[in-house]
Amino acid sequence: FTQLAGCFVAPAACGSALEQRVAALRHARDRLRPASPLFAAATELYYRTGPAAAAVVGQSDVARAVARRVIGPFAGMAEALDAFLATSRDLRTASRRP
Repeated sequence: FTQLAGCFVAPAACGSALEQRVAALRHARDRLRPASPLFAAATELYYRTGPAAAAVVGQSDVARAVARRVIGPFAGMAEALDAFLATSRDLRTASRRP
């Protein structure tokens, strides 16, 4: 599977760090980490444990399927957040035009 820095389990479960759900999770992580000390601590824990978890997930079709089911709702929320932010950005840009 393709892996990008800081992405471990979702790419192992989905097959690629370039997959849309994985990208949405990465974008959410990058936005939330500096805004929340709790999220930053959770991210640090994930950075320490994620590689080992990804190794387990990557070796089993069942583990990949379970991981996709667990990740799915979070990925859906992250995709909705991406869509909302893109729409908000487009609306702000459009309102500034003469």
